[in-house]
Amino acid sequence: MSLESSRKLQITWDNPKELEVYIGKSQSAAERLSTENRKLRKWHTDFTEKVILPQFLEENRLLRAVAGGGLDSLSSLRSKWDKLELMMESHQLMIKEQVEVDANSPW
Repeated sequence: MSLESSRKLQITWDNPKELEVYIGKSQSAAERLSTENRKLRKWHTDFTEKVILPQFLEENRLLRAVAGGGLDSLSSLRSKWDKLELMMESHQLMIKEQVEVDANSPW
């Protein structure tokens, strides 16, 4: 930056007219930035709702399909396993009783 251009950018309290122009330009720039920021925020919100969220929901659906429903299916599987163990114990007890009956039978 040259010395002459830096002098042009100097705003002092001694020149109220230049100060008002500078303040006006600063306010105008702030308003433009604020407007652009609102547009960007709206675009980001729309993008998230239309692209990211549906993609996340689809991935979640696919993961649940592959995983078999996650924790819900795990508790169901645990319950079925417990029932199977109970049936096996009952079956083993029945076989043991049958063996004892056969051992004491005269036949």
